[in-house]
Amino acid sequence: MTGMTAQAVGSGVGKEVRAVLLRALIVSAVAGIGLVVLQWPIRELGVTLLGGSAEVQAATRTYFDWRIYCSPFTLINYAILGWLLGLGRAGTGLLVQTVLNVVNIVLSILCVMGFGWGIAGVTFVTFLAQVVTAMVGRMVVWRSFANTTMPSLQRIFSRGRIARMFGLNQDIMIRSFTCSSCSSPSSPRTARHRAT
Repeated sequence: MTGMTAQAVGSGVGKEVRAVLLRALIVSAVAGIGLVVLQWPIRELGVTLLGGSAEVQAATRTYFDWRIYCSPFTLINYAILGWLLGLGRAGTGLLVQTVLNVVNIVLSILCVMGFGWGIAGVTFVTFLAQVVTAMVGRMVVWRSFANTTMPSLQRIFSRGRIARMFGLNQDIMIRSFTCSSCSSPSSPRTARHRAT
């Protein structure tokens, strides 16, 4: 999002700057809802790979069963943050993230230490924090879109631009997985580096 937004800003095409965000928000919402729909197989696969005792698996299921509903809002918040960074509005992005963390911290203390809700309380609070942050992000976006011309649906749903967005994110995902495996304590490269 950050790179694509910055490129759109550099091109001077205001409609594309807004279209980049709207495109990402739509994809985020659809992907998030897809994760919610497919939550059962995702959860069971994850628990199977995790292993552990019955208590650990029960705690994992409790956490997952609440946390999965955050997916659309979490992805939307990522899209808004990346867009703000691409616009050079890091301060606004930091403010939005501060809202997320403050709500999360305050309500976690209240629900876990105050009400004793445990893992369910933590994940419920996470859900609320993501929703609140998405609403704050929506207000920021709404103000940014004020008195501007909205991009056409043809521009938003341009197959070429959507394919480019997925291609870029695929490359970043491959890089992230590769870098995380290279920096893993058990990876051969890390072991060689430590040996030297």
